[in-house]
Order: sequence, then structure tokens, then C-alpha cells
Amino acid sequence: MKLLATLKQTLGDWMWLLESALHVVIILALTWLLLRLSRKGLARLRTHMQQDLEDNERIKRLDTLERVFRYVATVVITLVGGMLVLSAVGISIAPILATAGVLGIAIGFGAQSLVKDYFNGFFLLLE
Repeated sequence: MKLLATLKQTLGDWMWLLESALHVVIILALTWLLLRLSRKGLARLRTHMQQDLEDNERIKRLDTLERVFRYVATVVITLVGGMLVLSAVGISIAPILATAGVLGIAIGFGAQSLVKDYFNGFFLLLE
């Protein structure tokens, strides 16, 4: 009985580490699962939409749009997963988000014409 009590007390000191590690593993597994599901879903959507198309130019546009959406989904899912991992480890993500917001605004003003051209090209592809 004393051995169990000692073991429980010893593990109790390390229990926070086990809980954090378990949370990180679960978050990483769910992130990986969401990445796989988004890729398969976008590929399935492209295949479904490609059945109705006969023009090679439209098929190329569809492939380009699929790559753009896949990239955006990958970036968003990975960033959210990374923020959740940092939060699970105990790192406050509020300063990171504030810094990213300020940098995003600065880059947005600096690259305004580039972003405008990018979105114009994207909407041309959608037409």
C-alpha cells in the first residue's frame, strides 16, 4: 500500500506533463486528420466538377483553383493546430496573435497592389 501511495504521489508531480503531452498528441492527430480530409474533399470536389467540363482551359483553371484552396486550407489548419499546441503547452498565444496582426497590417499596406493583383487573378480564374 505504501508503494502505491508513493507511486501515486510521484506520478502526481508529473501528471501535468502527461496531460499536456496527451493534449498535444490529440491536437496533432486531429490536425493531421483535418488536413487529410480537406485534401480528399477538395480532390473529390474537383473530380465531381471536372466530369461536367470538356474544355481543357477550364480543366486547367479548376486544377489551379484546387491547388489554391488546398494551400489555403493547409495553411489555416496548420496555423490553428500550431496555436492550439502552443496553448496546450502553456504558452500564451495572445501576444503572438497581436504581433501577427500588426505585421499583417504592415505587410498589407506595403503589398497592397500585389495583393490586389493576386485577388484579381484569382477572380479571373473563378469566371
